[in-house]
Amino acid sequence: MDLNSSVAASRLVAQQRAMEVTANNLANANTPGFKLQRMQFSDWLSRQRGEGVPPGGRTIAYTQDRATWRDQQAGALSQTGNTFDLALPAALPGVFAAIVLGFGRAIGETMIVLMASGNASIMSGNIFDSARTITATIAAELAEAVFGGDHYRILFLIGALLFLVTFLTNMAGELVM
Repeated sequence: MDLNSSVAASRLVAQQRAMEVTANNLANANTPGFKLQRMQFSDWLSRQRGEGVPPGGRTIAYTQDRATWRDQQAGALSQTGNTFDLALPAALPGVFAAIVLGFGRAIGETMIVLMASGNASIMSGNIFDSARTITATIAAELAEAVFGGDHYRILFLIGALLFLVTFLTNMAGELVM
């Protein structure tokens, strides 16, 4: 292949790639969640000198496909008609923050109810009967436990278990974001 053909072929290959990206963008424009692709080209200039080259040299221009990337801008929201369809990618951190704050509120309200009700704890095998939460158990029994005793250590183990559950919930929230 001679030099002129390779220069023309480089431009044709770049134009073909641009047409592929444009056709893909047009074909998927109405697809929910589709991310637009963009291309960047550059021209590479080469000045040749030496034997057989006219005085002053000869410039050859090649075209290169430098990059293809996805446009990460949020698209327009559209109604799908399905009640349960949600657009969560941008709202996900807020949703998980709300869940964590909800757990914190539940713990705080548990402490208030514990103090206000006097905390009469009666456990049964029925899941629909009242039960005592982990925070209520720690708050109610820590004052009565002997320092360094088995009961005292079990209460700290329960607290560590509560911390572990909260930590894993936060980690799951971070991984999903």
